[in-house]
Amino acid sequence: MTLYKYVVVKLKKSCEKWLEKLAPEKSYDQYSHNGFKDNADAQH
Repeated sequence: MTLYKYVVVKLKKSCEKWLEKLAPEKSYDQYSHNGFKDNADAQH
């Protein structure tokens, strides 16, 4: 592997890691309130 390719691969992995922290692909999994219950009836 050439040095250029090594640097590009490392940079790509670093950017992907940073982007995943910035905007997680499945961010809705981290919230417990996003279940199957519908709270629309709670205000009636």
